[in-house]
Amino acid sequence: MLKNNIIYYSIVNKKNIKIADTSQNNETKQAQIVLKRMLDYFNLKMPEIEVSKDGKPFFKGSKIFFNYSHSKKYIACAISLTEVGIDIEETIG
Repeated sequence: MLKNNIIYYSIVNKKNIKIADTSQNNETKQAQIVLKRMLDYFNLKMPEIEVSKDGKPFFKGSKIFFNYSHSKKYIACAISLTEVGIDIEETIG
């Protein structure tokens, strides 16, 4: 079960996430797959995702917050019981 004040995160190489349906943005679909796997780990169902007026995705009718970011090779996802943000950037060197 998720606990207050703890952020759970995962960083995954994109090549490890296979997508059959390409009707959506690939990074968005890959992030949703990672989020689902994270929620499955906690035996939680994946809520419907909606987008706020300012463009931030959120779980409809859920008290779980999430955020994701992607770079050239990786996707980072975070879930929490409080507002959460995550950013990933590939650097040279």
